[in-house]
Amino acid sequence: MAGRAEDPETLTIEQLRIVHLRNRNGGVHNPLTDQKIPTLFEVLSVAKDCIFIDLDVKNRDLIPLVAEYVKTNGMAGQVNIKARVNNGAQAKALQQKGVLTGVPFMPKSYFSKDTADEVLDVLSSLSPFMTEASFDELTTLSERQSVFAAQGISLWVNTLNDGAYCGLDDSTALHSPDLVWGKLLDAGVSVIQTDEPEALQTYLRARSYADV
Repeated sequence: MAGRAEDPETLTIEQLRIVHLRNRNGGVHNPLTDQKIPTLFEVLSVAKDCIFIDLDVKNRDLIPLVAEYVKTNGMAGQVNIKARVNNGAQAKALQQKGVLTGVPFMPKSYFSKDTADEVLDVLSSLSPFMTEASFDELTTLSERQSVFAAQGISLWVNTLNDGAYCGLDDSTALHSPDLVWGKLLDAGVSVIQTDEPEALQTYLRARSYADV
């Protein structure tokens, strides 16, 4: 987002605090803004009692610390923590780190037609309320709707242009929402991450979804 080559972990908090973020997804082609990198405390303070926060913790060793910080700030019901889980070793390592500590945990998992059932078995050991799903084909998810439902796992799918799968992206959705958002909803997806929230809300209302 800042268009800089340094690894953030190599910088001090003082160095990070003076970095200006670039517009949209960053990169040298997007202009610098007046926005700087906030601390987790600042983010939680602004969001408290206002919005739900999706925290993607890249450093797994920090998950217990982040979880405790969230709980200390009285936001355990307003935040989820997520990390990638595709196999039993990753699930076991997260369990050992204490990810199930009173803050909802959402695994990020890849489902292919050859491995989807195995991944679902792995997720069952974590009993997540939701998984952020990437996939080889949308049918890989749709054919397992009943399995996800039986395990109480909702599906979150990303349609951002830079991270969408199988051509199910925001740009296509703006012109043909049935071919993107409609297909995802029909496949059992209940959360869609998008850069076009107003267009998605309009589409959901047209499909008679309430409270959007």
